[in-house]
Amino acid sequence: MPYSEDDTRVKIIDPKIHGDGWKEEQILRQHPIADDRFFVEGEDFRRLPTAKYADYILQYNNVSIAVLEAKAEDEDPLKHLSQAQDYAKRLDVPFAYISNGKTIYLHDRRTLKTEEVSNYLSPEEMYEAYKEWRGLSDQKLDALTYPLYVTGTRRPRAYQETAIKNIVENIVKGKKTTLLTMATGTGKTFVAFQTIWKLVKSKRIHRVLFLCDRIILRDDAYSRDFEPFGEARCKIEGGEFNANRDMYFATYQTLFTNDLYKQIPADFFDLIVIDECHRSRYGDWGVVLEHFQSAQHLGMTATPKREDNIDVYEYFGEPVFEYSLGQAIEDGYLVPFKIFKVTTNLYREGLNVASAEEVIYDDEIEPEEIKDFYEPSEYERAITIPEQIDLLSKKVIEILDKTNQYGKTIIFCVDMAHAQAVKDKLNELKSSEEYASRVVSEDKDDLTRFRDKERVMPVVATTVDLLSTGVDIPHLENIIFMRPIASRVLFKQIIGRGSRLFEGKGFFRIIDFTNATRLIDEWDIPTEKPEPPELPEEPIAPYDKLVMGIVVDNKMESPITGAIVKAKLGRWEKLGKTDENGVFKLFGLPSNDKISISIEHAEYKKLNKKLKPHTTENETPYEFRLKAWKSAPKKITIKGIVVTIDEEVEVEFDGIKLSYAEYRKYSKDKISQTIHSSDELRVIWLDPEKRERFIADLEAMKVNITLIKSIENLEDIDSFDVVAHIAFDAPLMTREDRVKHFMRHNAKDIDRYGKEIGEAIREIMEKYKNSGEENLSAQAFLLPNMNAKKEAIQAKYPEGLYGFIHTLKQKVYSFAG
Repeated sequence: MPYSEDDTRVKIIDPKIHGDGWKEEQILRQHPIADDRFFVEGEDFRRLPTAKYADYILQYNNVSIAVLEAKAEDEDPLKHLSQAQDYAKRLDVPFAYISNGKTIYLHDRRTLKTEEVSNYLSPEEMYEAYKEWRGLSDQKLDALTYPLYVTGTRRPRAYQETAIKNIVENIVKGKKTTLLTMATGTGKTFVAFQTIWKLVKSKRIHRVLFLCDRIILRDDAYSRDFEPFGEARCKIEGGEFNANRDMYFATYQTLFTNDLYKQIPADFFDLIVIDECHRSRYGDWGVVLEHFQSAQHLGMTATPKREDNIDVYEYFGEPVFEYSLGQAIEDGYLVPFKIFKVTTNLYREGLNVASAEEVIYDDEIEPEEIKDFYEPSEYERAITIPEQIDLLSKKVIEILDKTNQYGKTIIFCVDMAHAQAVKDKLNELKSSEEYASRVVSEDKDDLTRFRDKERVMPVVATTVDLLSTGVDIPHLENIIFMRPIASRVLFKQIIGRGSRLFEGKGFFRIIDFTNATRLIDEWDIPTEKPEPPELPEEPIAPYDKLVMGIVVDNKMESPITGAIVKAKLGRWEKLGKTDENGVFKLFGLPSNDKISISIEHAEYKKLNKKLKPHTTENETPYEFRLKAWKSAPKKITIKGIVVTIDEEVEVEFDGIKLSYAEYRKYSKDKISQTIHSSDELRVIWLDPEKRERFIADLEAMKVNITLIKSIENLEDIDSFDVVAHIAFDAPLMTREDRVKHFMRHNAKDIDRYGKEIGEAIREIMEKYKNSGEENLSAQAFLLPNMNAKKEAIQAKYPEGLYGFIHTLKQKVYSFAG
């Protein structure tokens, strides 16, 4: 009788491994790779038995270098090779073995070849091959081989170990910059701690600066993840700098105060960790890194490369490790999300002021400033609409009362006044002064009370952007968008607040009033490839120029003291300040014809200018006039507007309410199983019978393109483009774009057909643009006004009416975007 998998391991594989030189302490058995995934069923959830374990991980000097998967004696190992390959890729090791005891197969990730072998490589052979593969042959590897910090309750997960290993290797190689990209809630700070633990304890580095832009981030890192460093830690909070510690924690703001960072020797730190580096960008942390340029720099971000964070990737390079939100949900380390999308008539149509009963405005607003029509992006910025605030607040209470009325909830508002209005309305509806709280400062007790998982109140926090990043609230159940979001980076940061694991929590809910969920995408492997940015202008030697100036108030013409003046060329920059007379002089500037000057002051709007630098101090100084900030922008209050809920969408699948992200991924998989390219889709789309059958097949698989168009607000997009976008990441283009392209590239043909056929084409294109692809058919000629045009086509066009329509469709769909 053939051995089972367990017997194969014990009776055949174990003796073979030991015989090939592997000691028991070099073997990890049943090592967890992924946990059970959360599965949402309505308002309930369960965890599916999807956990993954590597049968064997082979290590040398505490470094994982191979995976070995075992199968029953009568199993064909090659049928399961993909499992071993997947684990090897996740752990980033070169060797993936799979064996049924009788036969051993090795997949070598260095060559991508799979072959049958008779023995396992020895530990020494494997380790030497690993070092060569990773470019580590000539490096001192004490930091790599130093043990992780493991306690009884917490040790790094498999993906975290891979991240730690890859970061350490990059630093050991002497690379100046390193980037780590991991979804919010997957343990970036813990990975940073473990990395630094290995580097410090092996004496590879000595002093470290952990840099962030929020006090709460600084304090959490100091007191939680980095607690094992004990008294070696020090928070930089202003005043005198304590040079007798090893682990320093600071915010940018503290280092900039009184130029504190300049008091620290430029070569003081060996490593600087920039937390949430996507948010602060080069303009904030660049000055600090430029000062401490001898240190190595580790950037940590929760978002993949996108158009609004390209400068971060330009500086740090590609990440040495990436772990996406989608992968973390699939692995059971984050909870999934459900979407409840609500659209009001005003968000769908905009607001006509003529329909209002009352328009209230401040004396500072001139009547001619009031527009006739306002876009949704202007709500609660230029105008405030009490009726809409009331309706949306009631809808929030309705949803929470149906689900969990005490489930912690964050509402993202347009500004502080909007956050206050929403808070007040929620408290009024719940007859409670404590139900909702406005959180606008991380120093306030309101934030502490909201984060406290033992407190019931407040249930809701209204905010602008304070809680969008950096705040760890594992018990958060609802994220609500009452403000428009344009940035994918910010959107991912915000929804990351809700994805953390917490006992009794199996999902979180996104309640979307502003169509923010259109920004959902998949970033297991980033698909957007931004064009590389233009190279910044470089400074030209010699550095013997200067800029002199006086900074004054634009109205009062009084000097402005303490304004920050920055001269900048590409990444090079120099800072200065105005004195009590508003005067500044910046010496040692490069010899470029023009140089950028920016001037900032807390009470004034930032001023940017590009100007010619001075050659001598005898030249006339420049004058810079700053405009004071208004105390608060005045809004127009629009009352008496009818505000209704036009649409509510919650995705359901076989009676189970799914997160939209899961449904979208499901749709992508099903479409990709049916067709394999945009060209194949185009062939189907041009044939009415094939197209009808294709759509019916999708509907049978519960892929509803109309629903997807509704949720993502894609009503002006052809269904062809929606399908191609979901399945193959093809760019989205509107029907209007297709019509413009068609008319531009077929103008001569249209004129050649004559007046009646030309008019028919233009009318069909107009109907297609406004009403959809069903107008690209012979049905367009059923209207009486099309009779003469139909006869002209049948007389002049060789293939008749249907041939004419087919050619029209071919040309419309020929453009790939």
